[in-house]
Amino acid sequence: MIVSSYLDNEKIMPVLNAGARGYMLKTSSADELLHAVRKVAAGELAIEQEVSKKVEYHRNHIELHEDLTARERDVLQLIAKGYENQRIADELFISLKTVKTHVSNILAKLEVSDRTQAAVYAFQHHLVRHEEF
Repeated sequence: MIVSSYLDNEKIMPVLNAGARGYMLKTSSADELLHAVRKVAAGELAIEQEVSKKVEYHRNHIELHEDLTARERDVLQLIAKGYENQRIADELFISLKTVKTHVSNILAKLEVSDRTQAAVYAFQHHLVRHEEF
């Protein structure tokens, strides 16, 4: 469980994504904190209402690709160009294993099952520069 003064998604989301079962603000009363600790100890979630609203808003307004790292975006660009893994590795000066890891992460983050769907997603969301094709 986290007790924090931060109420921004850049701080909240990584903590919750890492598995925190509770997120309360330092401005919470002692009774609220005690109740939250008991909920988490019982295996339940305990998320302050203000935090919950921020998380809900974030989930409703985020594009899947916003979670891609800069390097994953580079790899996605090359996937959209039709490059195979070895060519991507050569182009970006990284190992083949690293490319495969990036591709797996991209597919998971975009919630697609293959490279073709990832490329289509990239074009639909204007993540690739058409002038390069």
